[in-house]
Amino acid sequence: MTDLFIFTSQYPFAPGEEFFEEEAKLWGESIAFDVYLVPLKKTKNLRPYPKSLTLDLSFAQKNTKLRVIAYVISAILSKEFWIDISYLREEKKLDSRNVVRLLKSTASLCLLYSLLKKLIRTTTPNAVIYTYWNNEISYAAAKLKKQKKISKVITRLHRYDIYEEIYPGEYIPLKRQFLEHYDHIMLISEEAKNYVELRYGANSFQTSIERLGVEIPLAACSPSPKNYFHVISVSFCVPVKRIDKIVHALAAFAQSRPHLQVKWIHIGNGPLLKKVQDLAKKQLNGKVDFEFLGYKKNSEIKRIYQKQPFDVFINCSHSEGVPVSIMEAMSFGVPTIAPNVGGIKELLGGTGYLMSSDPDVSELKNALIKIEKYCKYYEKRMRVRAHISSIYNAHINYTALIKRISKTSSTDQGQ
Repeated sequence: MTDLFIFTSQYPFAPGEEFFEEEAKLWGESIAFDVYLVPLKKTKNLRPYPKSLTLDLSFAQKNTKLRVIAYVISAILSKEFWIDISYLREEKKLDSRNVVRLLKSTASLCLLYSLLKKLIRTTTPNAVIYTYWNNEISYAAAKLKKQKKISKVITRLHRYDIYEEIYPGEYIPLKRQFLEHYDHIMLISEEAKNYVELRYGANSFQTSIERLGVEIPLAACSPSPKNYFHVISVSFCVPVKRIDKIVHALAAFAQSRPHLQVKWIHIGNGPLLKKVQDLAKKQLNGKVDFEFLGYKKNSEIKRIYQKQPFDVFINCSHSEGVPVSIMEAMSFGVPTIAPNVGGIKELLGGTGYLMSSDPDVSELKNALIKIEKYCKYYEKRMRVRAHISSIYNAHINYTALIKRISKTSSTDQGQ
């Protein structure tokens, strides 16, 4: 049986990567591979995971930053560092900020390459590496594959590991150097696939769309009663999520709809939580009932949709991949308002309300006004739910992904 090593950021440790949980369940049923989970970091919170999967903590050591620093000299001496220096010079992006980021990334590559080389000495020669994120561990695996020390390398890309525009300097270190050495590159949307092929020069035969998915609930979420309007948002409280715009838009919307009792629930913590709470107290008191629930496990969020009525889900992010938070709400039949960034247009599929890529408060307020007119209709909500059931069904999508990896692993070239 083939050894498959799945590298995550920190799953099965919490928080984060909740959207991998459904995929992990199906890997737990795999008969084609001996599957090893290899998180790069760990926390004190180990969440349940399929016991048929072997947890390998050899990469998740303490003082990771110090270990990376120890490889700085190796990074400066590496050809990978100087290849990207040449690229930055050609693109007129050679500045101190990008060089520092490149140095950190290359040092991380050197560390992970060393650790991965030790790991594969203990396994079969036909080991397969599957990296859930396309970052330095992917580069290390590709480098070892080039040296014929690994059989196959398959990588998956989501958001932060795709879009250079979200970074200062519009640059992701080392991204272009290893593309040709991946047996397969899996993207979560058509938009992401096109971006990777056009921006980085990936070959279309290397890439495929392997969509994320959610478990489809047995029952839908109910709308709120007449003269009530219940809104929900789920996100980490960081600048890119632009939650302040949601606050201002809700205040303006409530003022324009005095007959409605508006309620807003936000799920998620983060560094800006206190600031957003203070803004909500200032802008929404007397206009909108609001509640900040903080961090909730995925199972807890599902129970909230099951027990409470919601009319609309709001996302106002500056950058996204394909948000599972939206997918989850839509699986319960909750219409969504969201900006046209990343793969959101594909995700909404003509349901809900798609805003521009950079909506202001006025546009968000108008979106609320328009969606309020139909968000309680049964037929509209069932259309939302049907769209997710047909395209973003976790069992269907992850079964197909596992077949893709099995096929790639058993052929001379990924197709």
